[in-house]
Amino acid sequence: MAGGRRPTARHQPRHLPAPTSTRRRRRNSLRPTPHPHPRRLPRLPRILGLIPEPLQTGPYIRTVLATSRRPHHPNEQAVRLHRQRRLTDVNPRRYHVIIDETALTIPLPDNTIMRDQLRHILTMAALPHITVQIMLRSAGPHGSRRCGFQLLSFPDMEGRDLLHVPHIAGESDIDDPDRIATARRLFDSLAALALSPRDSVRWIENLLITS
Repeated sequence: MAGGRRPTARHQPRHLPAPTSTRRRRRNSLRPTPHPHPRRLPRLPRILGLIPEPLQTGPYIRTVLATSRRPHHPNEQAVRLHRQRRLTDVNPRRYHVIIDETALTIPLPDNTIMRDQLRHILTMAALPHITVQIMLRSAGPHGSRRCGFQLLSFPDMEGRDLLHVPHIAGESDIDDPDRIATARRLFDSLAALALSPRDSVRWIENLLITS
């Protein structure tokens, strides 16, 4: 899955800081396992255990925040929804995301919330600048099972890529070129392992039918 432009990492808009060291802050089956041309703006690939924030609906956000033990701002939902506009404004960001199957099949208190969330993902996946892929559990172990990440690329600012890694103690932004190159190779390998964008859409459609 997104410089003088403001990245949407963890999707809190902020100016890209000057470079520093690490800062705190196969397609086997398409059925789910039971249980105008956009400008070249930052490309935002990501793989996560939850549905990525840029694709979350309001009710899904409220459910996630209600069950989270991490402190959050009282206006967190409004802030997230506002940041999502970066994917649908007149100069949308290119967004490539890999979503783990578990994030789409985990039970929620209200099944309607997840069904509406799945429909929203299908709507976003139909946009030309958004690529959605599903990583099936049957794909087996891979390099991002333990931790999701976000890679921000700025085509008009070569050498200013940023790796964003959320973790239990908070978040880290990494600008080390070697680590960023490693993350990019990992993402490319994950994209090859996940369902294709077309098959991912069909998988979500089947999930809506069977859920």
